[in-house]
This record gives sequence, structure tokens and C-alpha cells, in this order.
Amino acid sequence: MTATFSVAHLVALPLAHIGHYLWVFYLIPVLIVVGGIIHTTRADKRRQGDGGDASKRKPRRGNRL
Repeated sequence: MTATFSVAHLVALPLAHIGHYLWVFYLIPVLIVVGGIIHTTRADKRRQGDGGDASKRKPRRGNRL
């Protein structure tokens, strides 16, 4: 009976404290959105820094679909 009690005790302890780690599930989507914003902002600045409209330039070799 001691083995059953210790296993149940070990399982109940992490489940009792799972609320402390729920912030991780909110952090991941926030990081994805912030990363997308940063990526888009840097790409726009890079396009403006090239000195022209992106539609008039020849596409780079790596951008083929």
C-alpha cells in the first residue's frame, strides 16, 4: 500500500501546482505575434532602404515559388 500512496502522491503534487506554469501557454502565441511584427517591420525598412518600390525590382533568386 505504501507504493500506491507514494505514486499517487508524486502524481498529485505536480497537478496541484500546474497553475503556476499556465503563463507558458499565453507566452508562446505572444512571442509568435511579436516576432511577426518585428520581421515585417525589418522587411519594410529594408525595402525602403533599397531606394525604390519592391514591385519594380527584379525578384531575388531565393524568392521563387
